[in-house]
Amino acid sequence: TLDPATVDSFDHPSLDVTRWDYDPATGLLVQKLYDDLSAEQAGGKGPSYTYTPDGKLASRTWARGITTAYAYNAAGQLTGVDYSDTTPDVAYTYDRLGRQPLALASCRMNWNRAESNPQLSEPCESCRMTP
Repeated sequence: TLDPATVDSFDHPSLDVTRWDYDPATGLLVQKLYDDLSAEQAGGKGPSYTYTPDGKLASRTWARGITTAYAYNAAGQLTGVDYSDTTPDVAYTYDRLGRQPLALASCRMNWNRAESNPQLSEPCESCRMTP
């Protein structure tokens, strides 16, 4: 039987190895490493993580180099997710009771100087998300 509180890797002769690296001071996950022979991961490297001083996820860098950054308000609520690639960013808003009534994803807009109105390159429905 494995004790998840003490195990940071598990080896078995017929299975690939996955290792979780934790920060010794905080206990927070820093990096996940896959078996070097894994065809699905670049050289066995998995995502790496950084955290805010109060322990919230600040960023995640994927094996292929794409970074996702997370922003929080003074109340500690998630207010934004910023992707380093072309994935649309997401902004979260909260009402005065701390409930999340709406999440907005950024939209790409094509501007034609000959037209008075910008044109969305994606349908507007894909830019507005509700929880």
